[in-house]
Amino acid sequence: MKMNNEKGFTLIELMIVVAIIGILAAIAIPQFSNYRTKAFNAAAAADANTGVTMFEAYYTDNNAYPTAKTPATGSIDLSGGGSASGTTTWTLSSGVTAGSDANGGTSGQNYSLMTKHVAGDKCYSANDGAPSIATSTGTKGGVLATVGTCP
Repeated sequence: MKMNNEKGFTLIELMIVVAIIGILAAIAIPQFSNYRTKAFNAAAAADANTGVTMFEAYYTDNNAYPTAKTPATGSIDLSGGGSASGTTTWTLSSGVTAGSDANGGTSGQNYSLMTKHVAGDKCYSANDGAPSIATSTGTKGGVLATVGTCP
């Protein structure tokens, strides 16, 4: 009797390998999605921190906060407030929308700002009374309303 000595994998072995790959993919894909969301939120938080730094630095140099500008992506030009002159540009990360309500000049020395990444799930805000970054919920009025609805 002649024996067939063929080499290869059996169907059962191949099915087990495919099942293991499927289980690993089912675990990895949601985790990857969570990491992406966290990275988008970190970009928005970093831009909010940059905004606070820019507003406070502008105030230190000019004794006034810059006036409000329309929310935008890419960059926001912050013009002089009160007797201040010149323009400061607040450059944003890709995908981040930011807005600010600021009153330049001596009558209203205050500001508030908000940032949100289009693919993130959190908004970050700060103002002159609390310049540290906080997670925001709901919508803000005025210029900040166009930044986006915060969960």
